[in-house]
Amino acid sequence: VLVKEALLENWKAKLGSLIVAIIFFYYVQYTRNVTRVVHVKVDIPAVPEHLVLNSRIPSFVKVEFFGPQEVMDFNPANFKIILINPGPGPGENRYRLDMLPRPPEGIEARFDEGMTVTLDRLAERTLPLVGDFQLNSGSDVRIGAVTMQPQTIRVSGPASVLDVMDRVSLNPLRITPGTPDYATRVLVSALPEFVRLADDQQIGRAHL
Repeated sequence: VLVKEALLENWKAKLGSLIVAIIFFYYVQYTRNVTRVVHVKVDIPAVPEHLVLNSRIPSFVKVEFFGPQEVMDFNPANFKIILINPGPGPGENRYRLDMLPRPPEGIEARFDEGMTVTLDRLAERTLPLVGDFQLNSGSDVRIGAVTMQPQTIRVSGPASVLDVMDRVSLNPLRITPGTPDYATRVLVSALPEFVRLADDQQIGRAHL
């Protein structure tokens, strides 16, 4: 009975003290936590062989690590963001984001849950090569016959992009008069994004 009376005596004050102690404990724990913002490298996902990327995927994703300061000393380069979609198809696809490996015990990683990636049907076309030849002279000398070898080149990429392409341009070539028979290699100029030369292509060669 004495023990019960002792417990019940000033029970409101004792309960208030307990609540304050609990709040103080969690406050101390929370104030020891910090947020560290880093950029984690994105692992470009593989796509089915009949498809090709037709939108940019960022190289890095912002990740906020939240947790105790004493375990925040880690190298963010050890992590990577992976994109998950079990059945992508042509058009816009929603990929789920995940991070590997898992963050250290007690640390929460916060980042966007998903990302939209556009895919297109992989196509290949053979297009004519078009050169841009210029003389390094102010005289009346003119460029004679120009022979291209090869005259066409194969490119591959998104079908929607290749459908509107009618040529592949070469880098401008400036020629100094005086050489009656002139031959040189000419590089292909920048192709549209996501378009590349098909495999086993020869470098363009001009004969003037």
